[in-house]
Amino acid sequence: MIEPGVVQTFEVHLEHDISEKNDTKQVSRTIRYTYEDGTKAADDVTTVINFTRKVTRDEVTGDTKYGAWTSQDDSTKFDSITSPTISGTTADYLKIDAVNDITGDTQDMTSQVIYRKDTPSNGAGENKEKNPKL
Repeated sequence: MIEPGVVQTFEVHLEHDISEKNDTKQVSRTIRYTYEDGTKAADDVTTVINFTRKVTRDEVTGDTKYGAWTSQDDSTKFDSITSPTISGTTADYLKIDAVNDITGDTQDMTSQVIYRKDTPSNGAGENKEKNPKL
């Protein structure tokens, strides 16, 4: 019962509803092999690294905290890939270099290797190595 002139004090205890989930992300590197005219010279090579991180959200305040990305298989690099040999052609890149320090924040990468028909004037057999731009 409420009495006039009496100040009442109420104490409210709120429990924070904390939710946790795991985010996942794939970072991929694709190498495309084409002839000069853009047609497919060999199958693409795609390598994927899977990452996870913990996400904690306070459902009362809306605060969200993100953990660090962790590779699911402890790999944080793309290995170097040797370009396939195609008879009668020369690839502009003999291999695509390894890429280290891949994280969950790394953008997907694509590199292209172009095959040209061998002629005495195109330097048949002269190849380079390529380090993809991130």
